[in-house]
Amino acid sequence: MKIRSSTKAPLTDQEIKRVVARLMTIDGLIAKEYAKEEATNNTPKYWQGFFSGYESTPTPRCKQILAGIAARTTKLSNEQSALFKQITKQQAEDFGYCVSGMDDEDFHCVEMAEA
Repeated sequence: MKIRSSTKAPLTDQEIKRVVARLMTIDGLIAKEYAKEEATNNTPKYWQGFFSGYESTPTPRCKQILAGIAARTTKLSNEQSALFKQITKQQAEDFGYCVSGMDDEDFHCVEMAEA
């Protein structure tokens, strides 16, 4: 989702709402991927020696599932980072995105864009 990447004009409120809505959607998708990973890690059929008391090893299917989860999480994180660079921290806050714990460097910096 690239919005006005070729122009230097600031985003309109409608475009900012779309970016923030997509960021919230991505947050939910990433949370679901982490939940899938947790469920996979706690499912005995995906691990050899799960109940043995010794170190358990993942089955080939488990490795495939975990690799898929990692790939989807990476893809979503990259998209999220690109969207963060399109809006400022203040714009994200104004449109209801929780930015607590995030750095200013994660977002678009107006001063750097004008220079």
